[in-house]
Amino acid sequence: TAWVVIALLEAGYPERGPVERGVRLIMERQQKNGEWRQEGVEGVFNKSCVISYPNYKFVFPVKALGLFARRWGDGRVV
Repeated sequence: TAWVVIALLEAGYPERGPVERGVRLIMERQQKNGEWRQEGVEGVFNKSCVISYPNYKFVFPVKALGLFARRWGDGRVV
């Protein structure tokens, strides 16, 4: 979800609604302690070796939220 929000914002997508729905989902999935859960595997190579990037769950949601705030920084997500 964060990657899609980032892509739409970087591409200058003109409609706020779809982007805001993604932002709302990111915010709803945030845990009470501010973290997001590790929900999946980031990558696999050689068909059996799992790659885990523990900071991905922080970097991309925070970037998406920041880009949204920069573009539509009125403080409201409805």
